[in-house]
Amino acid sequence: MAGCVLRVGGRDFAVDTCLAGSPFEPSAVWRRGEARPGRPPNDGSGFSLVVSEAGGADFFGQVRDAITFLTSHQTELARLRDAAGLDGVVLDFGLDRVGTFTQSVTFPAALVRLAGGLGMALAVSIYPVS
Repeated sequence: MAGCVLRVGGRDFAVDTCLAGSPFEPSAVWRRGEARPGRPPNDGSGFSLVVSEAGGADFFGQVRDAITFLTSHQTELARLRDAAGLDGVVLDFGLDRVGTFTQSVTFPAALVRLAGGLGMALAVSIYPVS
């Protein structure tokens, strides 16, 4: 499973138009109205893109990769931020659940500054580890 993923989408987001000419190679693309097995059709369009392959136990590796990604793609991400119909952009860090009572991570200011300046939210998804 990818460690950090960029998710982009919106109800009226023209995902194909946005991706035309983009250097991004999404790991998944979805379109409003498309059928999904066992679920209602998509209510919006969007894509996801792997930002870091660092595993769920390597939060600092994911952060390092995310900072590198945001820094090297600022122009494209700013274009994306301003795309018509976009409802949100989320940088989601996938972490392993370590089995403790509490679990916390701290995002470094450099990452928060870069993501915030590009209009991105930050998220943490915690997955159980067998």
